[in-house]
Amino acid sequence: MKKIFGVLILGLLTVAAFSMPARADDKAGCQGIKVGMHEKMPGVMREKTDKKIDLDEMFFHKAHLILENATELGLSDDQLQKIKRLKMSTKKSLIKSDAEVELLVLDIEEALENDEIDVGNINTLIDKKYNLKSQEAKTLLGAYADLKKVLSQDQMKKLHDIWNKQKCEGGKCVMMGAKEEHAHKMGMH
Repeated sequence: MKKIFGVLILGLLTVAAFSMPARADDKAGCQGIKVGMHEKMPGVMREKTDKKIDLDEMFFHKAHLILENATELGLSDDQLQKIKRLKMSTKKSLIKSDAEVELLVLDIEEALENDEIDVGNINTLIDKKYNLKSQEAKTLLGAYADLKKVLSQDQMKKLHDIWNKQKCEGGKCVMMGAKEEHAHKMGMH
């Protein structure tokens, strides 16, 4: 009975592990369209649908867009350094957290291989894993908020104009739906 229970739990964890979305790349395009990506991005909150961008993609895309258009935005050297440091420290934090999550997954798998399953111990490991994931999300939220604080209101307006211009490149401009327009007005892209 214990072996059957163990196999069942292992099976459920395996299904959960394989159903997790793949990592997104560092340079995600707007509204789920990927453009010219070449770096892997750490972090949680992966893309759920073709029309949504998650917090990690929003942060890294916006940071990249700002840095790529620093001259047009009129960024000072201080602003440039703040953004670069924020991007790097966020990346490092997410890499460390992801590694800890992976180690916890291995610990859970190892604990499930035992003839006697210590449910209390495994529950503790699961709690640690999801606490780390929660902390990753909070780290990304703080980084995104800090990123937006670096720019002046005028620079934010210019950034929105650049973003809108890039969306319409190639002669094909997609009208924003009510949901995207609300997100745009709220500065959530």
